[in-house]
Amino acid sequence: MGGRSGLTSVFTALCFLPCFFLAPLAGMVPPFATASVLILVGAAMFRSVGKINFGKLEESIPAFLTIILIPLTFSITQGILWGFISHVGLYLIVGRRREIHPVMYALALVSIGLLLLEHAKFS
Repeated sequence: MGGRSGLTSVFTALCFLPCFFLAPLAGMVPPFATASVLILVGAAMFRSVGKINFGKLEESIPAFLTIILIPLTFSITQGILWGFISHVGLYLIVGRRREIHPVMYALALVSIGLLLLEHAKFS
């Protein structure tokens, strides 16, 4: 129904309170320990690979980038960001801009912004 009184937000915040204490424990897990899970996520994504139209590069390249960058960068985020950017970019290049939903434009712009922020952080 919705939380009209604002009590829903307070309850949600209280549910996240234990995360303050558990987050440092999760941060202690080294990246190489989570790599196998990322490989399994990539393998699970292959179920839908058969539905990809490999005859059109503007559809297959973003999917390939997403799938391959997740395990290679140890980051699900990186794979998805590059998938959003390449999807919008390739559709624009081949002239299929009418098929791009406005939300995808927004996601691609946010993705570019996140990548630029990350690059500036490490520079």
